[in-house]
This record gives sequence, structure tokens and C-alpha cells, in this order.
Amino acid sequence: MRSYILLILLLVAAAFGAGYYGFSFRGDYEASPKDKVDISYLKRKFVKENQSINTISTRTLFPTQDFKALAFGKQSPGIIKRETFYGSNNCFEEITQIQANTSVHKVLYWEKFRCGLEKELPGSFFQFPPFNHPSGHSFVYLFFRLRGENRVDKSWVLNHIEYLTYEELKILKDKWKILPEPYQQLAELEPEARSFTGSLTGTFFSGNKVYLLDWDIFNFFETIYKVYKKDDFINHFKDSSYNVSVLSRKKCLIKEGNLCWNYSLSHMIEKVGYNKLTISLILIGFILSTLFAIYSLFSKEKKEDEKRKFALRILSHELRTPVTSILLKIENLLNNFDHFTDDDQEKILKISSDAHRLRRLIEMSTNYLTTSQKKNSLNKELDSLNDFFGGISLDYPSVKFHMLEKDIKLNCDEYWLQVCLKNLVENALNHGKAPISVKCQVSEKSVKISVIDSGECIFESLKQMTEDFVKGSKSSGTGLGLNIVQTTLKSLNGKLEFSKNPTTFTINLTRSGHEPKAITN
Repeated sequence: MRSYILLILLLVAAAFGAGYYGFSFRGDYEASPKDKVDISYLKRKFVKENQSINTISTRTLFPTQDFKALAFGKQSPGIIKRETFYGSNNCFEEITQIQANTSVHKVLYWEKFRCGLEKELPGSFFQFPPFNHPSGHSFVYLFFRLRGENRVDKSWVLNHIEYLTYEELKILKDKWKILPEPYQQLAELEPEARSFTGSLTGTFFSGNKVYLLDWDIFNFFETIYKVYKKDDFINHFKDSSYNVSVLSRKKCLIKEGNLCWNYSLSHMIEKVGYNKLTISLILIGFILSTLFAIYSLFSKEKKEDEKRKFALRILSHELRTPVTSILLKIENLLNNFDHFTDDDQEKILKISSDAHRLRRLIEMSTNYLTTSQKKNSLNKELDSLNDFFGGISLDYPSVKFHMLEKDIKLNCDEYWLQVCLKNLVENALNHGKAPISVKCQVSEKSVKISVIDSGECIFESLKQMTEDFVKGSKSSGTGLGLNIVQTTLKSLNGKLEFSKNPTTFTINLTRSGHEPKAITN
């Protein structure tokens, strides 16, 4: 036990130490101005050393705020069903909640055209702002849906492709597979990446590509994004003090668009210091070694315990036959008891007493092995507690059994309860002092059977007495009696209690709700 305590204390201390150094290894994790400058420098270096696979000029595509509003296709709060505007039904129903603004004239004109009240649209209808309808769609796309693919020439749509939203570009790209550049790239942008182009985010991922805002002073007013392969961009930073990955819920040193910048492992080690890292590794190794030592001790004790139980099982089995033979021979001698001298009679009685005691030890050992392997009660009902006491009292005439004034039944296995009570009575006879008595207290929730003697107990707690093979200095038994009682009572949903002055061992059994309270004649 002391070895366990020492190892556990060392384990706790090592765990605290490893936690302390681990926390210092983690650091405050806040980017310094130097970190931001270093990352910016590394991105510029990447642009110089790698050839872009494409470029996108958002300023050329969307030179005004009207084009930017068109690109993201914001839907008006007054619109409930966008699909209403794909056909000529439900005229004027979905636009009644639209507040008056500069586009109300164009929206009303379109609504008349959609419903057949206007036969044609003005020639410049699609080229002048606003370019998008309150539904969030562009007027070009609504015209395409209203007339149908068979009636609208593909070339007409491509000639008006700059008046389509990002969402509509993706729809047409999925439909036609290929669009003119750079609209093919815009159509391939993920929904999150589309917002980055509108906010002019410096760097962001989309699919297997990375988009970097050009830092060339001559292209500054053009807002050009250079496009590279994402893997090339990530690999570029592997040998640096930083690494980059797609933004997730983990903590980042710097967040940029959907990029997550962190220190590389080598840089973290350099910041913390090799001494702290070495100490952390030593502590972790010590923790693992301590856990292994605790496991080894536990396994060793378990194997030793199994060996003791196996030896006891063999011994009990081997002794049962010769003891039974001895008892038969003693019984034959007792039949002719009067023919022996007084001195021989005393010796025969002594041999008989020792033989019976040896038989009880064998039974106790067998009970111990049985209860340590099978801890389930058979749940047989004990019909009369007084009859139960009366049967046991015949074996112990020197013990006073106090019968109940009102006899009760008990939902408890009679055999195992008898094992427990006999062990306690014999324990009192062997180690206690007379007078010895057995008393019973009955309540609605429990039944308590107490064995009381006038001796003094050398142990301070029940825990000490119920450990395997623990016995007093003057005991000649196996030290299993109280362990048998405690193990058995657990299977009976009960417990063993102990108190001193006078020495009292109590069997405390819980009564079930449906159990009869008393026996009526």
C-alpha cells in the first residue's frame, strides 16, 4: 500500500510539472507586430518566386457600387418567394411590400412585362442600374428564366454576362460547363470566398486555389487577385517559422479570410527553449514509467492473490477426504466411549474437537472461495427468523439467542445468511469473551442481527479486519472469516458493521417494500 501511495504522489507531482511546462510551451499565443510583418514578407516572397495560374481584376469586373451590389445579389426583406418571378403568375403580389426607392420604376416596368402588360423592354433596360431585382436575381437572369432556355439564345446571355450575380454564374457554369474567363473563375468561387472579394480580403482559399491581392503599386487601383495552387502556397511555408491551414475552430495566431496562421513546431520550440522542452519530455517519460510501475505492482499483487486462492482451493480439496475419514473413525471410537479410561476419553474428546475445528476451517475456506467468485444471492425467502435462530442455537449452546416477540419472514437466502452468522458467532467464541449473545432489531427498512461479546478487539476498524488473510496475533485460523461475511453480505444487498465496548458485529440487511412485516398465526 505504501508503494502505491508513493507512486501516486510522484505521479501527481510529475503531472503538475508537465502541465506547467506544457502551458509555458503553449505561450500567450498573441501575434506580435513582427509576426505580421514576417508573414507579409513571406507572402510577397511567394508571389515573386511563383507564377500565378490566373488573375481576377475585381475593379474591372465591378467598377461601381452598383456592380458590387449586383455581384452578391442581396434579396429584399419584402420578398418571400423568389420563384414567383420566374413565371407570369401572381402578378404584383410579391412587390407590394417593397419600399419606394430609385429602382421602383424599373421594378414596376419589369412586373408589367412579366405579366404581359408590356410587350417589350427598352433597349437599354439591362445596361443601366440597378442591375438586380429585389428578389436578389439580376434582371438578365430573370429574363432568361421567364422566356426559357429554348427562346433565349445562349450568345445573348454571354453578351450580358457581366450583369449576372456570382450565384447565377455558378448556375450557368453547372449548366453549360464552361464560361468565358474570368467569369469561369468567379463561378468556381465558394460562397464564403465571394464575400472576401467584396471586402478586398488580402488572402483567402477557395477550393484548391489561393487568391492573393496583388501588392504591385502599379496595379493597386485595379484590385487584382493573383491565383495560385493552394498546395504550393501551403508548402512554401513549411520551412519557415509559420504554417498556414484552412480556418477551423482551433485557435489561430492570425486569422486572415479563411486562413489560419500559426507558429511552426520548430519556432515554438525555439520560443520556449530547449531546456523546458527537455524537462517536459523527461516528466512525460516519468509519468509513463510511473503508470507502468503501478500497473506492474497491481498485476503482481493480483497474480499473488490468485496463487493464494488456488493454493487454498487445492488444500481445502485435499483435506476434505482425510478429515471426513478421521471424523468417521472418531465417531466409531465415541460409540465405545465408556470402555476407555478417563485419560483416554479426554484425549479422544480433544482429538474430536480438533477434527471438527479442522472441518470448520475447511468449510470457511470453501465458502471464501465460493463467495469471491459468485457474489449473487439466490434470493430464497426465509420463512421464519426465529426458526432460523433456533436451528443455529443448537450448534452453540453457550451462546444466548434473543428471539423476536413478533416473528418475521425475510427475503434473503437462508444458507448464505447462516454462513455469515455462524462465522460471527465462532469469531466471538474463539476471540471474544463470555457472555456472548445474538440480538435482532427489526424496522420497516432494515433487519439488524448483532453478535455481542465481552472481549476486547485489537483492531481499530472493520476495514483492517476484513482484508484477505488478516488475523489476530493469537489466532490459529485462516483469517478469512470476516472477509467471507463482508463479501457474502454485499451479494445479499446488506453490509457488515462493527463497534466497540462491547465488541459488536452487526449484519445489516435492507428489507424490500413487498416483504411481510410479521408472521400471523
